[in-house]
Amino acid sequence: MDAFRADRVSASGYPRATTPNLDRLAAGGVRFQQAISQSAWTSPGMVSLFTSLYPPVHGMDTWGKRLDGVTATPLHQLRGAGFRVLGYWARGDNYADLGFEPNRELQSLDQLFAALREVRGQRFFFWHHFRISHLPYNPSPKYQALFPPPTRRLASDKLQRLREEEIIRKGTVTFDPEDRPEIEALYDATVRQQDDELGIVLAELDALALSERTIVVVTADHGEELLDHGFVGHASTSLAATLYDEILRIPLIIRVPGSGLRGTVRDQVQQIDVMPTLFQLLGLQATGPMQGRSLVPLMHGERDPDPMPAFSETNPCGAQCPEERKRDRLKAVRTPEWKLIKVDAGGTARYELFHLAKDPREQQNLAAAHPDVVHRLEFLLADQERNNQQVAAWIATTAGQALLERARRQYEAGDQAEAIRTLQRVEHLRYVYETENPPFTREPALQQQWFDVIARAQALLGRIRLREGEQR
Repeated sequence: MDAFRADRVSASGYPRATTPNLDRLAAGGVRFQQAISQSAWTSPGMVSLFTSLYPPVHGMDTWGKRLDGVTATPLHQLRGAGFRVLGYWARGDNYADLGFEPNRELQSLDQLFAALREVRGQRFFFWHHFRISHLPYNPSPKYQALFPPPTRRLASDKLQRLREEEIIRKGTVTFDPEDRPEIEALYDATVRQQDDELGIVLAELDALALSERTIVVVTADHGEELLDHGFVGHASTSLAATLYDEILRIPLIIRVPGSGLRGTVRDQVQQIDVMPTLFQLLGLQATGPMQGRSLVPLMHGERDPDPMPAFSETNPCGAQCPEERKRDRLKAVRTPEWKLIKVDAGGTARYELFHLAKDPREQQNLAAAHPDVVHRLEFLLADQERNNQQVAAWIATTAGQALLERARRQYEAGDQAEAIRTLQRVEHLRYVYETENPPFTREPALQQQWFDVIARAQALLGRIRLREGEQR
């Protein structure tokens, strides 16, 4: 569910009846109370969900990038295990090589239900993406009537923009604190409308006799600002990213029929934990890299003796980021007690520190008052950054070598055009990883093999161009 805040789930204690269908699903499964997104907008969050890799590792932090097409993602592994794997997006750049079947997308309920009827006797992994809670907040009158605001004072031009525009750039409009009740009522109506669509999907699973053999996971790519820190939307809609909890805390509910797994998990978990969890539930062994961990022990009621910090990252303006800002970064490390946000732009860094246990709404920046905590959490960020660079270097180099070998075979077989296309994939990998901040290519210990792949790819491309010239 796109742009869906964790605190809007009624089962989590929200006083409005926004999610009756999701609540029923949660009652039959496990609800994770502290699930954290890996990013502030859709592409990096969804790719992290499906790959179990942090955004700096998979690199899908702007539009126009795509995965290497060689690395065995979890979805490729599911297909290899006999699953039909269909998704809401399967062809857009950021999603093209995730492992979804390329010529079939599930962008409507009709498409989803047709696919369910087709595969009801097979094993399948389907992704459907609800976007009703994403800007513009334009619920149908039926749902808006369920959540009338206590007062109506939102100016008509502001209301029109909220109901019609997907991108409301910060600075083009000012929202006042008094606008919040009406904005929240509008958003809650979209959540309820979205929840009813979820109910239709769950009813179809019942009608097809699939409910008792289908694991259902409901989660979000990221949350949504609702004036918690002065504005609305998220990175791609405001072009002014934040990493506060209204953006990072997302719903996560997993129902495993026949398992007896029920209840609420209060330990902090992450998006990247979903695929390792599903692999364990399905009895599958991962053969490719995953940075997450299985949540099955927590689902069985075990407590986490050493809670894992959660790491999140975004560029400052999401999908709309211009080239000159793509290397700027907002990074966050979150523990059950503290959160540090690091804004790294133009070569300078600033910090925000929040004591979540006492200040869950993140209103008081304690960075100056607790330099010791800032130092400790910055060390965790730096350590994770080094780990991400190592994993990214391994993936890029391994994939580049595989692509280079493929191009060599194509060249030797006389298919020069196809060899050139394959070598262009190697060049694209360089773009993917060298626009990261910081890229692993800056690290001497990590760059040598990668640069060797690039040099050999360029040499082969030179030979192909030379042969083309001779043939002319």
